[in-house]
Amino acid sequence: MVATSSRLVTTLLGRWLAKRCGATLYLDIRDNFVENLPYVLPYKAGWALAPVFALAERWALSGAQHINLVSGGFATYFEKHYPSARFSYHTNGIDLPFVQAVEHGAFQQHSVPDTSAKPPLEVLYAGNLGVGQGIEHIVPPLAQRLGSRVRFRIIGDGGGAAALREHVAVLGLDNVVVEPPVSRDTLIKAYQDADVLFLHLNTLPSLYSVLPSKLFEYAATGKPIWAGLPGYSARFVNEEINNAAVFMPGSVDGAIKAFEQLTLGVSHRLSFVAQWRRDKIMNAMVSEMMMLVSHDS
Repeated sequence: MVATSSRLVTTLLGRWLAKRCGATLYLDIRDNFVENLPYVLPYKAGWALAPVFALAERWALSGAQHINLVSGGFATYFEKHYPSARFSYHTNGIDLPFVQAVEHGAFQQHSVPDTSAKPPLEVLYAGNLGVGQGIEHIVPPLAQRLGSRVRFRIIGDGGGAAALREHVAVLGLDNVVVEPPVSRDTLIKAYQDADVLFLHLNTLPSLYSVLPSKLFEYAATGKPIWAGLPGYSARFVNEEINNAAVFMPGSVDGAIKAFEQLTLGVSHRLSFVAQWRRDKIMNAMVSEMMMLVSHDS
């Protein structure tokens, strides 16, 4: 039995079915639900409910023969609470269409953009506009400070989209464009057109352990990455991705300092793509599952 879950309910269902069928259970955990709960529910409800869900989590995970964590940042919590569990850390990786785009040379560029002939630089953010990203808090002040040097192109939707548009309108910014989500092919074209790729996580403590899947997509393009990231994701970028400048989330001054550190143009990241392509990661997970079944049969 394999259960993958970013919320606890699917994990509980997998545990119940495995127990009922007498099956080996492999859990793929994609978020730290219990630890995040106090920060996502209002009026301290999360703090009150967290102990209840912690008991449910313990029942679910105690029945698993193997647990995969999508972020190495989750290790601190899960290894502490489940010291006898068997863990692996297979992350999201790079989707096959982006791997194929890299292999076909879609992002190749042999010259640095001539910024004197092409002002402003196009800074692209493509993804969710929710509480976890806080794009509405960082992009408007950055656009205001950098002025005609940059044009922010925001592609996505979510709970923060209306607030983002409102802040842009209040500040009278003409260098921020907010567009709805697009198809995969259109998104690849947007990456090709961009000079810099922007990423940001909000300032919530629960986000210190996550690893955004968007990072892998961005890195595959070879484009400069400008990222407001804390904790584990910041360390991952600094260790694994070249030509990426990291700043503390919410810091406009830190973001501008990081922006000045970027080198324009496409960087060589073929080894990163080879290591983190999703089909390779999935094959490793399948092999892990097969070994688990063979061992328990």
